[in-house]
Amino acid sequence: MAANAGDPSPDAGITEGPGPVRKTGPQQTDDPGSPNQGDRGRHVPGLPDELLAAYRSTDIRIRVGSEWLPWTRMAEHRTGASQEVALHVITAFNPFSERRSLEENQAANRELEGILTQAEKTHWPAVNRAPNGDWEEPGFAVEGLTREEARKLGRRFGQHAVFEIQGNELRIVACFEERVLRSDGGTRARAPR
Repeated sequence: MAANAGDPSPDAGITEGPGPVRKTGPQQTDDPGSPNQGDRGRHVPGLPDELLAAYRSTDIRIRVGSEWLPWTRMAEHRTGASQEVALHVITAFNPFSERRSLEENQAANRELEGILTQAEKTHWPAVNRAPNGDWEEPGFAVEGLTREEARKLGRRFGQHAVFEIQGNELRIVACFEERVLRSDGGTRARAPR
């Protein structure tokens, strides 16, 4: 976990960077005002409906000390004003939902952790996984990012979306479009089992 020593700028160290590139695609735009802005020939995906079900059913665990806690228990471990600040859960694994080798994924996650440490953002190890165990993606629960900063990091690492935890709500924040969805399709967020 990195200590948060009070960032002089809320955007310090959080940039999109070059990120993974995936060629061609119908959602490409070069409009500078568009959240789907990209380089010519770069496919900038939105959050496909077929992935939305997987995001909504994701079991998120966060390591506090030696214990892996469901996201719903994080409020117990945050004090004072930090309870009011959203946590964002971000991974660098499998950009654009395309499987990569464990070595490539671990290297990308180390890069993500380095960015968080350099920006002095408090973070905890986290893991996102399918309830049936078909997939698992380590990442980080990060305190002190704005929603836009979390989107930037998600885009930098080719993620369709990141998670946002605010109190007892879990939201899915699309990285390449302006959508924010509740984890269960519109009603109160569910705790993972």
